[in-house]
Amino acid sequence: MNLLDKGTKRLKRGLHHRFNDARFLLTGKVPLEVQKARGTVVLVYHGVVPSDPFRFNSRFISTARFEQHLVLLRKYFHLLTFQDFEKGFVSTDRLNVLITFDDGYRNNYDNAFPVLRKHKIPAVFFICRPAGATWLFNDVIDLFSGLGPRTVTINDVKFVKGGRLSRYTRQDGTSMQHHFQNLGYDGRLKVMDEVFSKVPTEVFKSHGEYIELLNDWQIKQIAETPGYAVGSHTLSHVDLGSSERRTAYTELAESRKKIGQITGTDITALAFPYGRYNADILNICRETGYRFCFGTEFQPAGGASDSVIPRFTINPFISAVNELCCISLRSHD
Repeated sequence: MNLLDKGTKRLKRGLHHRFNDARFLLTGKVPLEVQKARGTVVLVYHGVVPSDPFRFNSRFISTARFEQHLVLLRKYFHLLTFQDFEKGFVSTDRLNVLITFDDGYRNNYDNAFPVLRKHKIPAVFFICRPAGATWLFNDVIDLFSGLGPRTVTINDVKFVKGGRLSRYTRQDGTSMQHHFQNLGYDGRLKVMDEVFSKVPTEVFKSHGEYIELLNDWQIKQIAETPGYAVGSHTLSHVDLGSSERRTAYTELAESRKKIGQITGTDITALAFPYGRYNADILNICRETGYRFCFGTEFQPAGGASDSVIPRFTINPFISAVNELCCISLRSHD
């Protein structure tokens, strides 16, 4: 698709979204595809913060917009608990939706959990439990992009801020996060030491709502509340698709063990970080006791396994009614 075609497609999509918003505002009606939608969709959310959700990444959503989603999801779709999903207890005359959260941020407990309970909407939280840490490497990089100088050299690689969200990229356009995605534990520690030499950890702590992870008590509270479940997202959010077998086994087995000890439950569900896996990773999942493996895209990529459950990641940049329409179509295009 050339630039003209892309621009035309973007323009048409924007006009369609504006029409949906205007119709909903004036009449309260949603697009017909919402009412006709059937089947089951698993949604992916990440962080939920009261304001300025895009300050450090494009994955977070505001608490107000999140509640708008829930109101519409409750009104037009059939919302599933993980137990419903597991046992196949689904509706045949409405679209079934399972809500999931990835990474395990503290803001999930502080901001999302109360709103979910207010509207009596179930959810699953896939969490990371990095050893001796309360932040994930990727989130440190995100915050560093927002807090650091315009130009920086990390691990002998030069990065410059740019783009809509002012994120660090290499000269070829590769983001700092993707550049360091496959680093091992020692490599990540080295990068973080360099990051903290340029922006003190106290500055990161002052923005804790964007990076702090759930503590054990919060995890246990979620797991003990009827309608809510906790699953694994590995220990430290590694790219399993490119990990050595020993590393992957540890990430999967230890995560399941730790979360099980916290919640007192048998952890059977896993969401793959970045949606990445391979045949050997699926074997390890079975060996370590996982029975439900979730990806990140609704339509699996070429070579994906039928045993991996696809998911649909929400777009926090569009209105709630347009997100409802995209969920119904399983596409943001």
